[in-house]
Amino acid sequence: MILIDPQRGRRTAVAAVEFAVILPLLFMLLAGVLEVARLVQVTQIAVFAAREGARTASQGVLLLPNGATTNILVSGSDPSVADSARTYLTGSGLNRVTTTNVTDTQLVNFVFTSGTYSGVSGKNPSDGSKGDYFKVTVTVPWQYARWSTLQLLNPNSVIGEATGVMMVDKPLGTFTDVPTWVEPS
Repeated sequence: MILIDPQRGRRTAVAAVEFAVILPLLFMLLAGVLEVARLVQVTQIAVFAAREGARTASQGVLLLPNGATTNILVSGSDPSVADSARTYLTGSGLNRVTTTNVTDTQLVNFVFTSGTYSGVSGKNPSDGSKGDYFKVTVTVPWQYARWSTLQLLNPNSVIGEATGVMMVDKPLGTFTDVPTWVEPS
């Protein structure tokens, strides 16, 4: 003998209704996890961009193959701290952090933390001396880094910092008096 539950027939769409109620909550949870993951990723990219800028800045002066030297500046020339940081950001997929959207002074801050120019703003790496400590800060506006428009997290910017020490040496001289070969007799 088969017994039929009279209540069972009335619950045919309950699972679909429960799924429809839970689905937006699951979507918001998944979107929140993705948004936090993107924030962590952009923070790491900003830190690594600051490290690249610090590597460039630590040289202070670049020796060219012809023996001439080029001063390394915070921005506006090649090579510069801002160019190194921007190149790293672009290579990491943050293609919207362009010079059109973010100026070099908005992107990179460079300050000496020891030495003659300690705490003085507006100085370039080429102004430092060997052994001076400095800090490079890279600020990435969140609007150019986020994936979604949900704005579950809405910081103004993501900041990465790196510290370094000037590795400037005395410029190498070039020989003006090149020895000539004398044939042995």
